[in-house]
Amino acid sequence: MELLTILFTGITAITAIASIIIAVKSLRSFSEISRAQLFLELQNEYIRIQGELNLKYRDDSWVPKFNSNDWKTIERFWYHTFKEWFVTKKINKGKFTDLWDDFFADAIYRGLKHKPLVYVLKYLVEGGSSFSGKADDFKREMERLYLKKENKRLF
Repeated sequence: MELLTILFTGITAITAIASIIIAVKSLRSFSEISRAQLFLELQNEYIRIQGELNLKYRDDSWVPKFNSNDWKTIERFWYHTFKEWFVTKKINKGKFTDLWDDFFADAIYRGLKHKPLVYVLKYLVEGGSSFSGKADDFKREMERLYLKKENKRLF
């Protein structure tokens, strides 16, 4: 009987260890899937907004008219950019920071090189939007991205 008890205890321990290994692997897979899903969702939304932007945004002399459809589309661009920054850097204690650092930050920097886009951004971060109470933090991040590449201030 004692041998049977030892055998069952051993089998139970092996089963528990196997369960832990399977759970850890499942958690890693879920985390990887979540990261990929987040990236794809943000990219799909960006592509949709990018397709709506008036191509005049590439012309530094163009000034979008306040509250026009063009203006509102550029606003959506910046709200989406805020979402990319907030989700990757602030939610989940920064577990997606690498998505920002390795991809989104560089893409956003390219947007910061277009004066019509920055014109609307300046309006938003200087009082046109609170960005859910994070306007100052978001403005600092946009400034940091620009300063890092251009070696001059954005705002």
